[in-house]
Amino acid sequence: MESKKCERKGRCMSRRLKVGDHFEMVVQKGKNVIIQQISGRRDARRVIIIGNGHSIELDDKDNVIWADPGMRRFTPKFKQKDVAIYTFYFVRKVANLEDSTKELADFVSSISGSQEVILVGHSKSGICVERVCGYSRRRVDVCIAVSAPHKGTIAASDFAFSRALGDGLIAKIYRKAFSDHQVDRDILPFNMVGKNTERPVNCIKHINVVSVLDARKSVHPVDLGSMILDNMASTEGDGIVSEKSQRVRWTDKEVRLYASHARSLNKALKYVEANLL
Repeated sequence: MESKKCERKGRCMSRRLKVGDHFEMVVQKGKNVIIQQISGRRDARRVIIIGNGHSIELDDKDNVIWADPGMRRFTPKFKQKDVAIYTFYFVRKVANLEDSTKELADFVSSISGSQEVILVGHSKSGICVERVCGYSRRRVDVCIAVSAPHKGTIAASDFAFSRALGDGLIAKIYRKAFSDHQVDRDILPFNMVGKNTERPVNCIKHINVVSVLDARKSVHPVDLGSMILDNMASTEGDGIVSEKSQRVRWTDKEVRLYASHARSLNKALKYVEANLL
C-alpha cells in the first residue's frame, strides 16, 4: 500500500527499496534479467529500455528479497507521449553478463519492427546493451552507453578498489556498501582485454556518453564527494570508471558530461529527451 501511495504522489524516484516492497509491472523475470514496465503502451511508437546497472532479487510474487545497498526506485519519465519505457535489472545470482545480454536481446527481438527502439545502459548495463545489438533479431535504432567501462574498472572489485583507496576509512565504507556479483567480475580490466573494440552490429546509431569530474563544471555534493574517490584511487574519470576506459573510437557520437558516476545516468536521460525524442 505504501508503494502505491508513493507512486501516486510521484516520489518513487527518491524512495529507497526495502525487503518486502512489491516490484510493480514486472513483464519478464528470467534467470539473469528482470524487466519492469514503467509507463506507456507496449505498441507505442517508441520503446526505450533503460538499465541503471543495479541488481535485485524477487520472490514468486515479485516482492523484493534483496536489492543492492542504497538502491532506490528508478522511475524515469519523459514528457513526450507515445513512448513506452522499460527498465531492466540484473538478477542477484546472475550467471554472467553474456547470458544477461541474451535474455534482454530476446525481449528486444519481441518488439515490433515498426517501432523505434532506444537502448540506454549505465555502467555495466552500457556494455550489456551494446552486446544486445548483436544478439537481437531486429535492429536497434539507437544504442546509448553511459559511463560504460569498455576497458574495465577496478571498482568492480572491492579488494582492488579498496587497495587503490589506501585501506582507510573510505575504503572500509566502500567494502561495506559493495555487492559482489558475477556481472561485476565480468567487467574487471583483465576480463575486458580485447573486447568492445568494434562498433555494435545491427545498431543504426551508437552514442557513447563519457562522464568526467571537474570542479569548475559541477559543484554538486555527490560530484564533489566522488572527486575524493577519484583522486584517492587515481581513477581520472567519474570516480568509478576512468575516462580512458569509457572512451571508444568507433562510436557514431561522443557526448561528454561533467558528472559523477552516480549522477551521469540522470543527466544522460535529459540529453535523450532533449535530442532524441
